[in-house]
Amino acid sequence: MAEYSVRPNLLPQADSGSVGEAIAWADEVYERCFDACARTVSNALDLPVGGRFFFKQGARGIRPVKSAAVMGLTDLTMLGAEATGADIDALCRKAVEGGARSVCVNSSRVQRITQFLQGTQVLPIAVVGFPLGAATPAAVAAEAAEAVAAGAREIETVLPVGRLLEGDLRRTFETILTVREAVPTAGLKVILEASLLTPELIIQACLVAREARAEFVQTATGVLADGAVEANVALMRRAAGTTLHVKALGGIHTMAAARRMVAAGADVIGAAWLDGDGAG
Repeated sequence: MAEYSVRPNLLPQADSGSVGEAIAWADEVYERCFDACARTVSNALDLPVGGRFFFKQGARGIRPVKSAAVMGLTDLTMLGAEATGADIDALCRKAVEGGARSVCVNSSRVQRITQFLQGTQVLPIAVVGFPLGAATPAAVAAEAAEAVAAGAREIETVLPVGRLLEGDLRRTFETILTVREAVPTAGLKVILEASLLTPELIIQACLVAREARAEFVQTATGVLADGAVEANVALMRRAAGTTLHVKALGGIHTMAAARRMVAAGADVIGAAWLDGDGAG
């Protein structure tokens, strides 16, 4: 198996052959690091190792998907400061016509997309605490509650990366839990900025998100650092287990790239749009 840097974002983006290598790498890292990561998290949160959230997850192989199915897994996303109402309406129209899973926008635009998507199968989604994850937990929770009141069906919140890097797992957990408790009926995604983290911290972040009752972990904001790469996705898939879904976002612009991420373990894709002829 190839030797990779400690940070998995340095893995090459390539074809299904590299997806297999990425999964093999993730499996090796997970088997080597999981027990220590589980102990670290359980000690920080006063939880017993061996509890239901800390059972080691089994390995899995490549999961193929046809391009025709990818759009149904995709959150079409528009988070730029320059996005106008007309731009957002156009994205909603493309989402409905293309059969996308959802439309994801900044919280101030949720009401607009909710009205546009009413009567369709496309979900309205909002980001909060975006993109730094550096606001107070109460502020992010309030933003999340307002977004849900405006129609958001899912909330994406940015994990406080600095807290995680300094080893403050308790504060990281409490931040996510505060948002969870503010929006108990909405789906909750926790954005990790995985390319800023070591493999051990990726595993710990997934365990913390699971304990805080999130439904998803997500690779990146697409703003601060490298986005989705197969190794990050594969490792998150192992750490997420059966209780969390994995969303890959960042640098995914084509059907081929999206299919690689699904093959590596992603359940959901985030992209502005996916180019490709849909073949395969």
